[in-house]
Amino acid sequence: MTSDLNESDIKLTTEDIDTALRLIQQPAIIDQSMTEFLRGKSKDITTCILHTFQQSPKEYVIENITLVHNEVLYHNYSMCSIDTEERILFHGTKKTNFDDIFDDNLKNFTIINRRTDNGWYGRGIYFSSSPHYCVTYTRSEHRIIYLLCCLVKLGRIFHVKDMSYKGKEIRKDADSHYAQVNDAGYLIQAGEHNVYEEFAVKESKQIFPMIIAGLRPVNRFVVWRDAKIANGSNPTLIQTLKQQYGFNIYGCESSTDAINILMCKLNDPLMRCAVLTNGGNEAEQFIDCCQAIRSTIPIMIYCVQVEYHKAWTEKKGGEPKIQVTGCPNDVFSFINAAFSEELN
Repeated sequence: MTSDLNESDIKLTTEDIDTALRLIQQPAIIDQSMTEFLRGKSKDITTCILHTFQQSPKEYVIENITLVHNEVLYHNYSMCSIDTEERILFHGTKKTNFDDIFDDNLKNFTIINRRTDNGWYGRGIYFSSSPHYCVTYTRSEHRIIYLLCCLVKLGRIFHVKDMSYKGKEIRKDADSHYAQVNDAGYLIQAGEHNVYEEFAVKESKQIFPMIIAGLRPVNRFVVWRDAKIANGSNPTLIQTLKQQYGFNIYGCESSTDAINILMCKLNDPLMRCAVLTNGGNEAEQFIDCCQAIRSTIPIMIYCVQVEYHKAWTEKKGGEPKIQVTGCPNDVFSFINAAFSEELN
């Protein structure tokens, strides 16, 4: 049984998903405890996805999400005697694979989608802890990339450090194989920094599929830096922005977090960004850092001390001109202007 929670051109936020999960009509065949279990795990999964893509050089938004529940699969999973802490893991897939996945619980998917061999790190059902790693190697003919989100009991884990298990069965003394890989899926080498976890799981009963998330790639985002971003009217304005626009609005309480996002994503010359900041917390130094990353980045100071900040920003000069406002409506105008070509 599947329940579509949302499917529109507007990006889903964690708040949207949580609300949908609370308001969706509880199917009669699922008892209250199971409903609460599904809601709790689903929120954990979607939060994990959104957080991961904040740290990804690529931008994705959750276009649609489907909560999945199969009583037989859950029974098999709950009866699995493997005593271990469960992990939230991900598997990139295509829409054409949905029926087979949930009929056979991935028995036909013993290798990650991008491979046609018997598994580089052992014959098993492949997952990663990184949604970004999964979607990078998911080929789709459409604009939506699908991510299967599962609870997995890894059990006894064997760390694979060479290619000696290529095409071979999972070890008898292990329930899963584990490898640290780079962006291309090869074993990590000394000096490489982008490290991803890849798991080959021995049996399908160790897996409980829960969510199919449809991800849409985008080429723009907004960073809002404010140490008091959770105070006053800021949360309401941020939520309104997230509902208005089909791209991510990243709220950051520190300059370090905001700068890290910009440095991660703006290596791509086609990626567009706009920056909002308060006037405090060393705003001028923060703006200098933003402009050092990309000199043409649109920046707005959102603060009640409008005249004070206008004075020093005018002396600073430069193009595009730093805008200053204390009016929420101006924030929408600023974002619309920053992405005018994409939004028209």
